[in-house]
Amino acid sequence: MRTKTAITAIIILLISALVSCGIATRDSFTLFSMDTFLDITLWNPKNAEESKTACETEADRLENLLSATIDTSDVSAINTAGFSPTAVSRETAVCVSTATKINELTSGAYDVTVAPLVNLWDIAHPSENWAPPADDEIASAMALCGGKLAVTGSDGSYSVTKSDENTKIDLGGVGKGYACGALSELFASRGENGFLSYGGNVAVFGKKPDGSAFSVGVKDPFDPSSLTGKLSIRSGIVAVSGGYERYVDYNGKRYHHIIDPATGYPSESDLASAGIWVSVSSPEAGAAADALSTACFVLGAEKSMELYDSEEFKNYAKSLGCEFGFLFIKTDGTLVMTDNISEIYTPFEK
Repeated sequence: MRTKTAITAIIILLISALVSCGIATRDSFTLFSMDTFLDITLWNPKNAEESKTACETEADRLENLLSATIDTSDVSAINTAGFSPTAVSRETAVCVSTATKINELTSGAYDVTVAPLVNLWDIAHPSENWAPPADDEIASAMALCGGKLAVTGSDGSYSVTKSDENTKIDLGGVGKGYACGALSELFASRGENGFLSYGGNVAVFGKKPDGSAFSVGVKDPFDPSSLTGKLSIRSGIVAVSGGYERYVDYNGKRYHHIIDPATGYPSESDLASAGIWVSVSSPEAGAAADALSTACFVLGAEKSMELYDSEEFKNYAKSLGCEFGFLFIKTDGTLVMTDNISEIYTPFEK
């Protein structure tokens, strides 16, 4: 058995060139949060130490709310609750509401109630004697998935109610995107300029020292040590999901961590990676981009592009006050992208 965890799916480019030319000074630091690395770079920082402390405090706070492995988190409270409403923070309410909306838009391709399947496959933290679960185990886990979640409340008082008391949720595919947007807003509010990388999400905030667009490199899913090209963006968040991020090789077959709720097995769509750009760096937009990248990876290229063109999706983007763009790399190596991405994507020659 061979395991792999790739915790950065996209890379900011051209930083070293800026620094070596004396255009900017920078301060970079790394934290470990939500079972992945959080990398931050600030250009000409106003107060790097204070900003770092504020970031670490906020990242810890969000993890303590959204993690399924922390007993005192909102997620654990939901998972151990019966049919009664569970009081939660606004952050958790937004994540669950976003997950529910993406579930509806994608006909179930994204589903936070697949926690029993995620735990059964255990690809994120496999044991030395890991083996794929048996079909009957998968069927039993699937029977626990698919429960409905209702979010109610406003003005600081929120609750989540489950339709099935056995429902367990995992916000791993939406929480990091939410945190990415929240931390981006935190740095912007402190007058900082730079970017952060959080698992498969990158957010930019403020401006580059030379006033140009940020360059976000997109990894080649067939050779994650290299890049297929770059996106030139001035704002927003890029979220990428792919089977190369976390996987286990067992008896010549690769099992990645993205579960298809319809089958109970790792997704087998025609996509090697699914990238979503959202034009604003807000918590809500980040959560949506994060969930959409997973959903589109499961859906495949054709159904994802149909989603993008649908009136329901356009109305959803309008409700968030943002623009989305899709960039897919198919398993045969071809690229599929929306028109707005084709305007900002530059391929690299091999």
